[in-house]
Amino acid sequence: MTTKRRPALRTLICPQCLQKAVLQRILYGMPGSDFDFKKYAVGGCLVEPMQPDIACRECGWRGHRDSMEDL
Repeated sequence: MTTKRRPALRTLICPQCLQKAVLQRILYGMPGSDFDFKKYAVGGCLVEPMQPDIACRECGWRGHRDSMEDL
């Protein structure tokens, strides 16, 4: 059985601003003082089903990594 690897975020293009290597993973919860705001986006304190898991640091677009294609 082979498993398909998801493409790295740095290889994906933002569907809104069309820039490459600007997507970052969204982390939910209260960020601490050592939170890396350059590496991750803050998603808020409440986690609900179907919330976005990636965000663009340039234009603010948010979406789902599973729907992205390696462009």
